[in-house]
Amino acid sequence: ADAAQVPVGTPITGTLTAQNVGTKAATSTTLTCTLPAAATFMEGSADTGTYAPATRAITWALGTLAAGDTRTLTYRYTLDTTTLPDSTLELSSSIRCSQLPIPKQAACIITVKGPTLTSVTPATPDNANPVTLGLYGACFAENATVTLVKGTDTVTASSVILRADRKKLSALVDLTGKSGAWDVRVTNPGGATALLPAAVTPTPDGASEFWCELTAPRS
Repeated sequence: ADAAQVPVGTPITGTLTAQNVGTKAATSTTLTCTLPAAATFMEGSADTGTYAPATRAITWALGTLAAGDTRTLTYRYTLDTTTLPDSTLELSSSIRCSQLPIPKQAACIITVKGPTLTSVTPATPDNANPVTLGLYGACFAENATVTLVKGTDTVTASSVILRADRKKLSALVDLTGKSGAWDVRVTNPGGATALLPAAVTPTPDGASEFWCELTAPRS
């Protein structure tokens, strides 16, 4: 997989590398990857591979691999939102050819993680207009929600955008007229959350102008 720790509900890219380390060509080579029950294969994501839902296996017919040849194959999947944080899942693979009647086996262990939130910028946004916040951390998921909380007051962000590496969210929040320190919470699909206390403190839009006119006293 492309990461040892992955969130639920977000497309994950898996990568397999097949290499003929022998001195002769390998013929009729096939490579198979089997997904765990908690994974859903993304149709059409396995290039030339075919997916069998009954066995949860993706199979690539690689044909002949010359000595020293390498093939790199990718596929995509998502983890069900009911998968519990900190659970571990195994993706298994095997390769065989005419010269190798007993398949070679390999496995990849991934750990399901909830989000972590380490910083928010800007920390002191203008409270005169809606503002886009940048949330930084790890294991953010597609369709995550962002909320700001202060006591019983809650502001829910809109237009939440996930960066490809799953380490940043951009979220539009309306803090017009708000003040004081607000906690920021990220919730992934499935309910796993991360909270950063007092992460945002809205500030007034500039200083107020004060105008006065002095009139000389009259006798």
